[in-house]
Amino acid sequence: MLDELTHISWLTIAGVAALGLGLVYWANVRRSRNLFTAGAAAMAVACVLLAARLLIVTDRARCENRTVAIVAAASRADWTALGLLLDEHTVVHTVGTESVAGRRNIVAVVQDRSAAIGLKGVLVRGLESKQNQTLITVDLEAASTQDATEGNPLTSGWQFDYEQTGRDWTLDTITLIRLGNEPAQGIANYH
Repeated sequence: MLDELTHISWLTIAGVAALGLGLVYWANVRRSRNLFTAGAAAMAVACVLLAARLLIVTDRARCENRTVAIVAAASRADWTALGLLLDEHTVVHTVGTESVAGRRNIVAVVQDRSAAIGLKGVLVRGLESKQNQTLITVDLEAASTQDATEGNPLTSGWQFDYEQTGRDWTLDTITLIRLGNEPAQGIANYH
């Protein structure tokens, strides 16, 4: 319940706040105490939802934040930060059967591929997570700009799987799901 409360969409919170403001406005126009009370209650609910979204950090939120930090570190070519955000046994699955395992190997491959394509930056366009007991899956939609595409954004879809080990969550796998409009399995010349 708490996890769902802290993942209510920003649009829902804004909608409840807008409803409250609208009711307060109409309460003033019609001089209705009941409408004013309903509007104030809706605005209070929006404030509680906003506070829950901003202040309560759940395991899912931690994994989401770590995922965004990984993308940000790769985007700004901060290889030290990227290495610290990965776990020693993390595996990255990209095209076909290609896999890279281990923090150092992953950083080296990301660094090489970023240089090869002339990576300029990566923007997170969407993020969604779900938890199934000891597994948290974060689906990420990103848009990258690079010299290889003449500065035109290239979208990609990634899946980050975190597994619970004791009280901590370790990043087990990162999987390329889609590059552009092609599923990862259908990409022949990725390199």
